[in-house]
Amino acid sequence: MTGKSVADAVRDARMRLGLSVRQLAPRVRKSNGLRIGASYVTDIEKGRGIPSEYVAGELARALSMDVDAFSALCMSQRSRRTS
Repeated sequence: MTGKSVADAVRDARMRLGLSVRQLAPRVRKSNGLRIGASYVTDIEKGRGIPSEYVAGELARALSMDVDAFSALCMSQRSRRTS
C-alpha cells in the first residue's frame, strides 16, 4: 500500500474482488452497527472522505486488505488534512 492514496487502495481492492460500490457498501458497518451507504464508498474512492478508524478496519476486512496497513494509511492521510 506504500505510495497509494486511501482512494486508490479502496478502489483497486474493490475492483480486484470484482465488487461494485453497491455490493461493497452493505458489507461494511459503522461503529453503531449501521451499514455504510454506497455514496460514502464513492466519496472515499473519489478522495472526498477518509474513513474513521473503525470503518477503515471494516473496509479492510471486507476488501481482504491488511487492516493495520490500511488503518495506518488512513491515519496518515487524515493527519495531513488537518495540519
